[in-house]
Amino acid sequence: MNPGSPAPQAGILDQTRRRPLETGLRPCSSIEGKIVKTLIKLKRSGLSEGTLRTVSNNLKHLAKHCNLDDVESVKEFIANKKCDNSFKISLIKSYNYYAVTNNLQCVRAKYRTERKLPKIPTRENIMKVISTSSFKYATIFRILMETGIMPYELSRMKVSDIDLEKGVLTVRGYKGHSSRAPAYQKYFIFLNICSFLALLRFIPFLEAF
Repeated sequence: MNPGSPAPQAGILDQTRRRPLETGLRPCSSIEGKIVKTLIKLKRSGLSEGTLRTVSNNLKHLAKHCNLDDVESVKEFIANKKCDNSFKISLIKSYNYYAVTNNLQCVRAKYRTERKLPKIPTRENIMKVISTSSFKYATIFRILMETGIMPYELSRMKVSDIDLEKGVLTVRGYKGHSSRAPAYQKYFIFLNICSFLALLRFIPFLEAF
């Protein structure tokens, strides 16, 4: 994407520009403008749409309860807010994006959070979901289950990412994940991958399925 193109103003940025009653922003054009300026800078820095949405929501939340240009006001609100420390950390990170963009002091408060163990579904439960899904989503879920790759990583897959001779996939990393080449040892994995690519119109649909 060309950083100089109008694209950085699309998506979440258009929503942020709406009138305050729709977005939840305080009726202060200067604050709203600074939030938009922050999001544009982050977009040009390469942050994903999902991250931009989180930052936008956090800044709008802060703007409803405190003055974003007053770091002490922001620190006090976050410190007194009744929520998990993980959300406080997210608010601080989003505000510091705003602070750096608008030449303000960053929040230095530190909160500790305990990482909870993920709830991993059993293979049996996953197969129950697959058995009741449409062909499209059954294919997607089966590949995710067998390879362990992220949904977004799968959506970026191309025909050239499949090595049929070696039996491996080339997965381009996302959100800090390293690029890797997981092996698919079973024939049905290959069939599901071909089906998925066909669904995305990368290759003609295979009547054999």
